[in-house]
Amino acid sequence: MRLDVHAHLWSTEYLDLLQAHGVNEVAAYRQLGAGRSERELDARFALLDSAGIDLQILSATPLSPHLEDEQAAVDAARRINDEYAELVARYPTRFRAIASFPLPPYRRCVTRA
Repeated sequence: MRLDVHAHLWSTEYLDLLQAHGVNEVAAYRQLGAGRSERELDARFALLDSAGIDLQILSATPLSPHLEDEQAAVDAARRINDEYAELVARYPTRFRAIASFPLPPYRRCVTRA
């Protein structure tokens, strides 16, 4: 099995949330085709197949939920983690994901886990 361990996927909703909280780099990432629409996923799977890649490990980095507003950071982390969980459940042979922790309140998240 061949893995791509450095893959990214961001929904429009997640990017909107980050942008609303001052993450200015979002505009550039919107142009990558790294979303979760059927068209983007079909293109992603075709590219993976052409490269002989079986499975991608998704990560929100470099657009991790590191926001000044603690509740916004928690909301963003929950959104991206839930989206990744849904994608892994929907495409179990194509995706796995790395959980994102909100910063700065990561200590509370680790304690809850």
